[in-house]
Amino acid sequence: MGQLKHSLLLCTVVILFCNICLASAEADEDHRQSFAAGLAAFDGGDYRQSIAHWRPLAEAGVVPAQLGLALIYEQGLGIKQDAFKAVFWYRQAAAEDDPIAQIALAEKYENGQGLSRDNALALAWYARAAANGNLYAAKERDRLMPLVPISTRRAIQ
Repeated sequence: MGQLKHSLLLCTVVILFCNICLASAEADEDHRQSFAAGLAAFDGGDYRQSIAHWRPLAEAGVVPAQLGLALIYEQGLGIKQDAFKAVFWYRQAAAEDDPIAQIALAEKYENGQGLSRDNALALAWYARAAANGNLYAAKERDRLMPLVPISTRRAIQ
């Protein structure tokens, strides 16, 4: 993977972690330390170690860890690329109302990556992310709206 792409992925994960730490009183010190250890491993290119640190957190519902795992599986970082596992972890984070995960899931539905192409479900996930205040999701929702039957659009809105 190119250095720029790795840096962008790392920045995304760091920003997600910082946001959750600042916003969540539930993120205890053990979670923060374990996530930070996984982040250091990620930065060093030891993605298997990142998985070892993040999987227990992800299973406990820690959204940044879920997103980190999704990213590792989506990109095939240090492991075999697995679109189905990426979708699983994006879905877990999206269920916690994380707009980044909701957008990722919408894109997976729109492009048929790791699941069947479905513009109605893509629209629904973009709409949820937009409802969570994400302007990019609102733009994508509006772009996709004309491609979905009116009856389906009404059910989503």
